[in-house]
Amino acid sequence: MKKIRIILILTLVLALLAPAALAESADVPIAKIKVAPGAQSVINVGASVYLPDLIQVEPAGASTDNLVFTSSNDSVANVTASRQLMGNAPGKVSVTVKDPAGKATVKMDMQVVQPVSDIVLAPDINLTVFTGKKEKVGLTVYPAEATNKNVVWSSNDESIAKVSNNGTVTGVNPGRTFIHCTTTDGSNVDKALIVDVVRPLKKITFASKSSTLLKYEDMYVTYNTEPIDATNSDLEWTSSDDRVATVSTNGRVYGKTPGKVTITATARDGSGVKASTTVYVEPDAQNAFDVDYLWWEVNRYGLKTGRIKVDVVNRCINRRIKYMGFEVDCYDQNGGLMGSSFPGCVMNVAPGKRVTTRYFSSYINGLDNATKRVVVKVEAVTFDDGTMVVFPYGEEKVLDVNVR
Repeated sequence: MKKIRIILILTLVLALLAPAALAESADVPIAKIKVAPGAQSVINVGASVYLPDLIQVEPAGASTDNLVFTSSNDSVANVTASRQLMGNAPGKVSVTVKDPAGKATVKMDMQVVQPVSDIVLAPDINLTVFTGKKEKVGLTVYPAEATNKNVVWSSNDESIAKVSNNGTVTGVNPGRTFIHCTTTDGSNVDKALIVDVVRPLKKITFASKSSTLLKYEDMYVTYNTEPIDATNSDLEWTSSDDRVATVSTNGRVYGKTPGKVTITATARDGSGVKASTTVYVEPDAQNAFDVDYLWWEVNRYGLKTGRIKVDVVNRCINRRIKYMGFEVDCYDQNGGLMGSSFPGCVMNVAPGKRVTTRYFSSYINGLDNATKRVVVKVEAVTFDDGTMVVFPYGEEKVLDVNVR
């Protein structure tokens, strides 16, 4: 019971003394105003700070309720009725604090800054860099009037890619990592960019500078790529003339009509490496040449000696005719077979040229003044690329000549 009585007495005493204490605090004159140690001196545009929190007065018990705060430039920052300093535009401003009841005053230097709201990278999602090569990342900071546009760059894995302080990325080893760009103005805006480092193709080599195929035939172009550990060895294939020959996505060439085309393989990894080879589309055997004129030798008496020669036209695109084997049949005026011979002739007929051969080295059986008809059949042809065509019976190229 005694404890309760003591508590009630103390409570009553405090209640009687409190108004007097408050009145005394309010009446204490301010001797000095100063900026509080570590007080905030920077605010963002659109943000505010409560000014009484930024100062200290002496004596410590003096009231700050009647202090007056004024801004040197309201367009940069203005003081509100609730004594908040509101940031309006980037710039510097002085805030004067004054005690209207006395002479105490102080000035605070404040800065209003425009923080970064966004940063945009170019490219914005993914960047491909070759090993040992450099690529600079484009950077745009928003808004344009941001006070501090400085950023820092960093790489998640420098064993794959490194980045310099100006955003230049260097490919180190094949792989994928992230590059970060972060603001330094305290806005904590951060953008990440996926970086793929690839080992590029450096060389494409064809097995031969040129190759040959026949009309309506196809073949695969033989090639090699270097290095063997390139990240992407895929190639893009093109033909210089699809009317002559087409090429598929895997290097299969199809001959459509006789002619010459350039087949080009280009690396798909963006390295720009390419190589080309020539493909000659040749006509089929029946259309590769013509034998269209027959000559026979006569002596000074006008008699046939039994030797002949022919005109050969090479209709190939790139192959020379080196040899022909013939069957020559001679007939009399009644159609009777007078004799057959199987001569051969070495020649050198260039593509697109007409050549009169030398007289065949062997004499033709049955060829004399009584011969009224000569049939020359081409049974075999050899080209300079080593190709030899043998015509089956009944499919020979025939020159049928009536002899006067």
